[in-house]
Amino acid sequence: RIVNEPTAAVLTYEPHSTRNEKLLVYDLGGGTFDVSIVQTEMDVVEVLASRGDTHLGGDDFDQLLLDHVCNAFETEHGIDLRQIPTARSRLLQSVEAAKIRLSSEPFATVAEEFIADKNGAPLNLNIEIDRSDYEAMIASLLAKTIECVDVALSDAKLSAVQLDRVILVGGSSRTPLVRRLLIEQLGHEPLVSVDPDLCVSMGAAVQGGLISGDQVRQVLVDITPRTLGIACLEGPPEISGKLIFSPIIHRNSPLPASGSEVYCTARRGQAAARIDVYQGEHEDIRFNQEIGSFNLENLDTQAHEGSEILVRFDMNHDGILNVTAIERATGNERRLTINNALSRFDSSDRGQAKSRLSEIFDDNALGELVVAADETLETNSAASTPLLAEAGSLLDKARELLKEAAAEDAEEMRMLIEQLEHAALVGDRESVDDVRHKLEDILFYLEDA
Repeated sequence: RIVNEPTAAVLTYEPHSTRNEKLLVYDLGGGTFDVSIVQTEMDVVEVLASRGDTHLGGDDFDQLLLDHVCNAFETEHGIDLRQIPTARSRLLQSVEAAKIRLSSEPFATVAEEFIADKNGAPLNLNIEIDRSDYEAMIASLLAKTIECVDVALSDAKLSAVQLDRVILVGGSSRTPLVRRLLIEQLGHEPLVSVDPDLCVSMGAAVQGGLISGDQVRQVLVDITPRTLGIACLEGPPEISGKLIFSPIIHRNSPLPASGSEVYCTARRGQAAARIDVYQGEHEDIRFNQEIGSFNLENLDTQAHEGSEILVRFDMNHDGILNVTAIERATGNERRLTINNALSRFDSSDRGQAKSRLSEIFDDNALGELVVAADETLETNSAASTPLLAEAGSLLDKARELLKEAAAEDAEEMRMLIEQLEHAALVGDRESVDDVRHKLEDILFYLEDA
């Protein structure tokens, strides 16, 4: 039997659908792009609409990177590597590897020795590509995929708010810009808990098991239950002293997971940087949980524009998080291992997280990339604001049903509970209403089951 790719992708996440759901499957592969609107109900998977571009995919991204590298080499040496078959073949492999690295790292280097010769002398190629430059190259192509998303929704006679989930398929969908564009356009966090490269093949295996009469359960994948990142200044200290949460590994990433970002010290002549590691979902670090911290010392104080610091997170299947901070110019490095990075909030942790306030940049202290807070904020009780009191009964019911919910529903419920609490705490009526309706829908299905 032949199973189409959107159906296979959906089966990976939901082999036995007992409720009516509408999903968007965003499939960006090596050579083609497809987006499908899929409806599931009582083990029936129906494709409502599809749209795509058979000439848009990761190969086009490779070509843009190849042109970028070859143009830079030609400017320096006067040789177009695209006209040399062996050099072009080598570079295509190198730029594809760089593209893959840029999905989780802020920069990648394309390096090839003896790629060409000039006047009998061998020439080497070594070019660093920033993720921001790469995303600028592919932005127009990804804009076309978003246009296809809009058309598919229109053909299915649906709006973005009617979607229940967004699923990413295909290796090229790992590009961080894809996630940001979909969140901006649809208001949904895309699901990435199953490897996008394996999603369709795993779904096909599920379909085969169902046809043969096997008892097929949901595919078990270890994921990060919380977004992991560090605290950093929103802008230069003389303009903004506000500390914000900078994500490095996003929630629901399949394990093992890795990610890295580049930061800059707050000022020139800075001798040390403090790295505070947090888990949580809010931009305001006061509502997240600090799980570790360390200092990177002996920075290059002569750096003209301040030091660039690469912060890398690596988490294994056991929830052990290794944090590495490296000063790019000197290679100065410091590591931290956090053994309980997957631990969840308890009431005392939440109180501590809410009690942390940012300390404005202190000229008398070592200039810090990330600074800790010592001031306190009184922890709000369940009835400390009118909005919290109003949402209290719904929150109590949600916590009670949380014990009986399936793993995926439970994860979504936890996220909505936190969002509702946060919106109520800050007095955001619009967000409270929006999140409350989403939570009520889930509770309705659970009580009906």
